[in-house]
Amino acid sequence: MKLWMAALALSGGMMTTQAVIAHNHTAPVAAESSAMPSDADVDLFAQSIVNVENLKQKYQMELMQRPEAEVTEELLEEVNARFEQEAVALIEKEGMSVEKYGEMIGLLQQNPEFLAKVQQRVDAMQ
Repeated sequence: MKLWMAALALSGGMMTTQAVIAHNHTAPVAAESSAMPSDADVDLFAQSIVNVENLKQKYQMELMQRPEAEVTEELLEEVNARFEQEAVALIEKEGMSVEKYGEMIGLLQQNPEFLAKVQQRVDAMQ
């Protein structure tokens, strides 16, 4: 049961892009206009999404391979903290600030055209 809960926490709960944004202690900023980000920004954002998703999957696999008795609340908190630190580093390594990443997450939720553009770029990278 605990293993299932760990996988659930990592797949849709604590280890999400929102957790990365929360690491910076700021809420995602809604796009002030519906202007489409530049192609270069979309590429950076898409690569950051792929990198963060790969990192999340790595941690999910590590937890799933542990014996159920080892997957404690404390371990999940440690894993989530490491994930957040590494995800922020990956985003910044791509040349994007966490603030800009958060803004673009907000835009994904508001602009279907932007969502389609990012999805196309992400699909091309995988």
